[in-house]
Amino acid sequence: MKNDQQNPNDKTQFGHQKRTPSNKPKEERILETVNRVITRIQNDERNYL
Repeated sequence: MKNDQQNPNDKTQFGHQKRTPSNKPKEERILETVNRVITRIQNDERNYL
């Protein structure tokens, strides 16, 4: 029997793979996330008009 937990550090509690840590500064990551959310909201608004 093959055990799927051979590398327990590769997955989180829910079985998702961990993201590789980026070397970007925290502020830059936050700005990217905010911009992504704003773009998604703007696209949704256009779809409902």
